[in-house]
Amino acid sequence: MRMNRRDFLGLATILPVLPYLSLSNNAAAQTAQRGKTLILLELKGGNDGLNTLIPYQDDLYYHHRPNLAIRASNTIPLTQGMAMHPALKPLTKLWEQGDLAWVQGIGYPQSSESHFLACDVWHTARPTAKTMTGWLAHVLPQYQQQTKGISFDEDFAALQGRNSKALMIKNPQQFLDQVSLVRQKQVQTDKVALAHILAVQNQLGTTAGHLSQQLTAMPQLPVTFPQHLFGKQLAYIAQMIAANVDVPIYKLSLGSFDTHINQSHRHASLLLQLAEGLNAFQQIMQHLGRWNEVLIMSYSEFGRRVAENGNGGTDHGTASVQMIAGGQVRGGLYGQTPRLDQLDKGNLAYTTDFRSSYTTIAKYWLNSTQQPWGKYPSLSFLS
Repeated sequence: MRMNRRDFLGLATILPVLPYLSLSNNAAAQTAQRGKTLILLELKGGNDGLNTLIPYQDDLYYHHRPNLAIRASNTIPLTQGMAMHPALKPLTKLWEQGDLAWVQGIGYPQSSESHFLACDVWHTARPTAKTMTGWLAHVLPQYQQQTKGISFDEDFAALQGRNSKALMIKNPQQFLDQVSLVRQKQVQTDKVALAHILAVQNQLGTTAGHLSQQLTAMPQLPVTFPQHLFGKQLAYIAQMIAANVDVPIYKLSLGSFDTHINQSHRHASLLLQLAEGLNAFQQIMQHLGRWNEVLIMSYSEFGRRVAENGNGGTDHGTASVQMIAGGQVRGGLYGQTPRLDQLDKGNLAYTTDFRSSYTTIAKYWLNSTQQPWGKYPSLSFLS
């Protein structure tokens, strides 16, 4: 049949995933395997690291934040004078097990306070180079899977690259339903602009069929995930891991952490979603015997300024904190705690370059020697 407007709209529902898709037409090539999984968790908007990992014994913290500071009695003390925000209480077990690490003062020189530019830096690991190739695209070529990642977010810039294809979906079933509808139409067109869409239609059908088989075989999960969007995204990832979907990287996001106004309630709510979701995810991974095969890495484009503003919030800053979690993580605090008496133009001075974290994950989790972002010392949260 010829393509009409309705047919085109049917195909258009899956357009967002097509530029990232490169999947084998042979279902046998997608044989389910168990391997290591890296989960990228983007805290969008610029997370306030100072109220996430709190220097609760430092008087200057309360001086700079007379209204936003978390009372020492309400914090969750860890070690070395640092404590977690009380909303992160569901992560206490992870910390006590030694499966949770915090990287302090994470940032880079001459940090950008622009959301867009700072996101590009974190995704490419190249603050000064004009490139859009994601940092993971450099370290994954040795993986045989043609599909390197699945994102439940609106982008997967960290995996953007010539041979690093990713799939972006809202949820697995919606993707399968959309592809099923498209497969029912044998469309022809003489429009060159649509040729690529039609060329991958069979790939989509084959992939959806194989994915459907894997998801159907998934065992019933005994853990209830939170019903907010973040919890549902983690449930989808748990579902795919349980079904042995052979993908090394997943990405999801939480936000917005751009807390210029009324930060106290909003930040606490987001951190609670984070902690509840990760707690449920860790429980199911342990139940499945997969916790040692999973590594979770958080990141945010920047932190917030040290001093609160006049609107009950904080403005764009620089250095922040990073969370690393998993069964093979060496829990603890890493990096030097930024000093509140030695600020950089009102911001925390970074003490750990984020590329040290990338180097650690590339070397010890992804088994890659590629470091196109330069030589940075690895951290010891993995070995």
